[in-house]
Amino acid sequence: MATTKAKSTAARKKAPAKKKPATSRNSGKSVSAVAEIKKTEKNENKMPRIGALIAEFVGAFVLTGAFITLFAGGVEGHIGIALTLIALVVIFAIISRAHFNPAVTLALWANRKFGGIKTILYIVVQCFGAAVAWLVFRAFFAANAGIGLVDSNDSMIIAALSERNVTQEAIDQAGGLLEFAKANNFASIAAMADFLNVKPFASLEANGLVTFFSELMAAIVFGFGAGFAYLAKHKKPLVRGVVLGFAMFVGLTIGGAGVVLNPAIAAAIGAFNLGAFEISSFMWSIVIYVVATVAGVLVGLTAYRFIRKNACDCDDCGDKCDCGCHE
Repeated sequence: MATTKAKSTAARKKAPAKKKPATSRNSGKSVSAVAEIKKTEKNENKMPRIGALIAEFVGAFVLTGAFITLFAGGVEGHIGIALTLIALVVIFAIISRAHFNPAVTLALWANRKFGGIKTILYIVVQCFGAAVAWLVFRAFFAANAGIGLVDSNDSMIIAALSERNVTQEAIDQAGGLLEFAKANNFASIAAMADFLNVKPFASLEANGLVTFFSELMAAIVFGFGAGFAYLAKHKKPLVRGVVLGFAMFVGLTIGGAGVVLNPAIAAAIGAFNLGAFEISSFMWSIVIYVVATVAGVLVGLTAYRFIRKNACDCDDCGDKCDCGCHE
């Protein structure tokens, strides 16, 4: 009996210890983390809720209106646009993530952070919101201003006319800027602007490359802010809004005149100068306000994601930290 007990004790001592299941540090991701990621990807590929699309429409509409009315206002205008963006993000972040920008939506899709169906519908709704804003604000200015404020370059034209001793009163007496142009044998406001050497927003032949690189540089800066706002976890809407608004302000400020950072809004602003479009300038507009903007935001957002992922030191925290390295 004693011999049998001694043998069983020796067998237990020689038996190898059971190995613990591999932790997430060794396998890269825990089972729960993988399940969470799959759940997120599945949700992102679903059709967006109607509330999210309405939020994107309203946000794009309001932000376009802010650009139309404040775009030519210099630093003060940039501050107003930034504050508008902050307010919109705070209001709509929990509903639609508050993109309001096709470039941001495409950048998130390219980084596999947004579903393809949502991307298409978001972009359609954003462009529609910008187009409706153009129609509404054009009608609003036409009905209330009476001096041609439907064109975002009219303030520049009026300033050029004032240098030739043409007063605002003379323009008002003529019935507005368009009637003043016709009374002085110009076929359109654009023709008068060309005579005065005032380059419309959509006429980019002379400085197309400069505007392209300005838009690209500013979009990269904005993309970094978008990377923090949309990729960093557990950020409150106010924090996201402030970061996005500040990134927008910095981008518009360092980019200079003509930088928009939003393809849908750029199209709406350019439409205010529709009569000034020519084939070459239209193509430049596409290259600058679609290609450069989308590329810049994509580069900035992707660079932020790469830097964040490769700057974390998780030796002590494992996969329990909030750094986002374990996605």
